[in-house]
Amino acid sequence: MDAANEAAPHPLALWNDYAKTIVGLASGVLAVLATFATNYIDRAAESGYALFALITASSFFAVAIALSIFVCGGIIGQARNLEGKRPLEKIALQSNLAFFALFIGMLSLVGFIYAIGSSSKSDASNALRVAEAFQAPVCSNTADHTLQAMSFDEVKLEWTVSFRVSCRIGRKLVPRVVAVVVRKSKITAVQAY
Repeated sequence: MDAANEAAPHPLALWNDYAKTIVGLASGVLAVLATFATNYIDRAAESGYALFALITASSFFAVAIALSIFVCGGIIGQARNLEGKRPLEKIALQSNLAFFALFIGMLSLVGFIYAIGSSSKSDASNALRVAEAFQAPVCSNTADHTLQAMSFDEVKLEWTVSFRVSCRIGRKLVPRVVAVVVRKSKITAVQAY
């Protein structure tokens, strides 16, 4: 016998390793998604695209796991069937479909991450726009205003935007700080000190 033929693994062993790899990857990503769901599920619910991408990713990961388990079952059935009456094409098709389900799940996960990131950026710019529009009337004779700080409270899901405002009182410029709290494009609190 040739040494190259001896070292070559059986195709069923390759499909078995392939299926186990897909199960490991898909279940690992699903476990991470489930573990940290409380950190991002509220932000995902606000953006319809993010929620759709999250559900799509989770569904395709579950499909990839199921197809890979079917591949392992087909390999066991093929190993028991020594006469070779079971078609290997079915195992190959399930294996390839499991890979494509994993691939589409990963693309959906990337879309979810992008949607969460872009929605938080747009939320920040929207909060800044609403706060800037509001802070001007606090000091009717505003000489200038400067953004001092901007922070996001993940528990309350609201932005706090602070401005340093110079107000003209008579001929004098009096510095003040205006803090505007914005939640979903609505002002919930204002403090001037």
